[in-house]
Amino acid sequence: MRSTTVRRATAVAGCAVLGAASVILGAAPAAASPVSRTVEGSAIGSLTATDADLGVFLSVFDPPDVDAFAGVEIFGSTATSPFECFEGPRIDAGMNRLKAAEAEGRTTLTCGGPGLPEDVVAYVRVDVEWDAFGRVSHERSSSGQCEVTTAIRQADVTGRVTVRIPALDIEAYLSDGTGQVRRTTSLCRD
Repeated sequence: MRSTTVRRATAVAGCAVLGAASVILGAAPAAASPVSRTVEGSAIGSLTATDADLGVFLSVFDPPDVDAFAGVEIFGSTATSPFECFEGPRIDAGMNRLKAAEAEGRTTLTCGGPGLPEDVVAYVRVDVEWDAFGRVSHERSSSGQCEVTTAIRQADVTGRVTVRIPALDIEAYLSDGTGQVRRTTSLCRD
């Protein structure tokens, strides 16, 4: 009977010491700075014309509290000069987490390159979908007070991109390409 009483007394004393330590140490986490969490989606896609020296790069952005949108860039070359077309109005887009994305709309881009006139314009129509497949990979990094994790899945890019650049006598139809869908989570201490 005596050993049970000794064990109980030791247990009660141990709990009292742990309880006191919890009270003393418990004050430290309350002083820690709050953490903010931001989640952003994105997708990239690349399509190449089979009948012309022309490629299209599509980027979808899905930031928090803003409707998703897409941007377009065109890379190509004529018989005499390489060129790039960019800086056009945004195209409507949508994302479904790491499963799929889409972009649909029209835009005009400004083109430039060595030997190109200043007023070359590309007219672009986009109707493209990303269908993700395979395993999710993760990239982790830190920047200042933030820990950043990006989840990435490969995707098939299907649909059609029509490009017309009248000043360069280019009309091309691009379909099927490759890409990725991404979801980036940032945890930042304020």
